[in-house]
This record gives sequence, structure tokens and C-alpha cells, in this order.
Amino acid sequence: MSQPSDLLLTPAGAYCAGAPPAVVDLLDAAAPKVFMSAQQVAAGPWGHSWILPGVLVRGTPAVLYGPPKSLLSSIAIDLAVSVALGLRWFGTALGLPPTSVAMLVGSSDLIMSGGLLSRVCRSKGRAVEDVSSLHLRDNLRLLRSDAGLNELQTALRRVDARLIIIDPLSLAIGGGGFPMSDPLWTENQLYELSECCMGVGATPLFVDSRHHPDGPPAFFQQWIEVSRVAPYAREEGRSELRLEIGGAAGQSSVHQLSVTEGVADGCFEGRCWEPRIQPDPHPSVINGKHYLDHTRVSLVNAYAHLVDDAYRQKVHQSYLAEEAREAERRLLHGVDEDYGHDYEYEEDPEYDDE
Repeated sequence: MSQPSDLLLTPAGAYCAGAPPAVVDLLDAAAPKVFMSAQQVAAGPWGHSWILPGVLVRGTPAVLYGPPKSLLSSIAIDLAVSVALGLRWFGTALGLPPTSVAMLVGSSDLIMSGGLLSRVCRSKGRAVEDVSSLHLRDNLRLLRSDAGLNELQTALRRVDARLIIIDPLSLAIGGGGFPMSDPLWTENQLYELSECCMGVGATPLFVDSRHHPDGPPAFFQQWIEVSRVAPYAREEGRSELRLEIGGAAGQSSVHQLSVTEGVADGCFEGRCWEPRIQPDPHPSVINGKHYLDHTRVSLVNAYAHLVDDAYRQKVHQSYLAEEAREAERRLLHGVDEDYGHDYEYEEDPEYDDE
């Protein structure tokens, strides 16, 4: 087993984890110079390689996000099985040769994942025993310490994972007295965790069910957004979803996804996993709606700021008016401004004409 010191990231690995050896050599050669020239950067053999064509690129942190209860964990497991088996993912892209995949989930999610794994494999015409390159583990809180990160690197090396799915993000980071709402703290932890995974060649995909009205978090360079386009059909256990795939490598597509899960009976039978996907027939309409929604929210926020400014100005004017009335009262009633009490002026006898 490797010693903990062997698990630390090298400077080159911190910048180009999972990149070709030529890239590592180039960065190592440039390290003493601190900076690289524009010619070196332009001539570097950077390139991209796919984990899932058209969806996920190697060596770049990714996020699968959407509102709570939008099947994020189920979609993540379907993606993991597809990559591990080298199959199409919802028919969006051709699969590559089977790839080792690791999943870190919460303790309760691990219990629920067993039945879902069977249903997902059955929908693909496979058995769970066929997915030998998919590895799951719980206890996400171990990622909050240096010892836990070293343990994670050791485990990823042991299974030679090329993709690691971390679900949910909220349990993987946090602690230290800093809230998840602190963007600087969150990005620092995301950076450390991503570098830990990519340092051993595993591209991280985080599952995030927090509210992101303005698009994916800025840290991520590739994303899969999930949103509901219709209310949940309880009688059939059917969800109508929309998938929006994007990334800095140029991947971009929009799909409609309909998933039927069935309804459990008294013996917990009747559940299934039947996804159907097709290209979005009206992407411009939906994108236009999103644009209008975003514009409406922006206008509402701008109006709120204007109202707030007007209110503050009104309060300030009222305060000035009250100050003017108070000054007038002091002048008329003889209020001592220094001591705050009334006094009467006495006539000086020396100036008495009588």
C-alpha cells in the first residue's frame, strides 16, 4: 500500500490531472519560470478526451444539479451504470469501453441504491453482477479531513476509477464552522476535493440539489441541469424532466426525459425504471421562457431596489423635516441645545432703563 506521502498531489498534477504525460512534462519544465509564455500555452498538447461523449470530459470537475426531488440521485446512478458498462446514457451519446466508476453516497442513499441499481440494470438488459466496474461507498463526511482525502485517493487508485460521483455535495463539504452559503469557503473545499480526485485520474461529478436560479455554480466547467416540466404523475410514478447539458469543452444539448418508476405495492413490488428521452422539440421556446423568467426576476429585483431607495430617501426627508421642526421648537421655546433643558432669559439690571 502506498504511504500517505505518496498520495499528495504534485504541482503538475494540481494543474493538469488526467492530462497526457507531455502536458505534465511541459508544466514541470515551466515550473521554475513561474509563468508560461503565450506560445507555450498555445502549443501545449492540451486537447480533450471523453468519459461520456457529448456529456462529460475527463479532467474537469462537473456538476449534476437541479431542484430537490427531481431524480438527481437516480439519474446519477443511471449515468454511473452506463459509463461502467460502456453503454449509451439515455441515448444521448455512444458509450466508450467500460470504465471503472466510483460513487460516494450518504448512508441512507446507499441502502436505497440497491433496489435502484437492480432496476436500472434491468432497464438496460443487464444484471447487477455485470457491473463489476462500479464501486459504491458511504460516509461522505470523511472528505472533510486531510486523512479522509488521503484515504479516498488510496481507494480510487485501488479500483482505478476514472469517474467518481459524489452525492450529495452538501454532505461532502462543509464543517469548520463555515456554512454552505459561503461561496468562498465552498469553492475552496470544492477545489481541494476536485484536485484530490483528479490527482489520481478520477474526474469528479458532484450532485447538487441546492437552488441555483442563475445557472450552474461558477466553479464547474461542465454541467447537467435537471428541471421538471410537469407535475409528478403520482398514479404512474412518472416524472417529466428536461436535461440541459453544457460545458467549456463545447458540449451543448437539450433533451426531454420521461421516467416511469411505478408505484410500490404492499410488498414493495411494482417499482421499475423506464426512461425515455428525445431531443427537445422546442428548445428556443423553453430557452426564451427561461430568458423571460430571468428578465422578469431581474426587473423585480431592480424595482425592489428602486422602491427601497425611494423609501430610504423618504425616511431621510422625514428625518430632516423633523430636525427642522425640532430646531424651530427650540428657537421658539428656548430649549438649551447643550444641556437639553428649558430655561428662561433674565433681564440684566445694568441695561434696565428704569
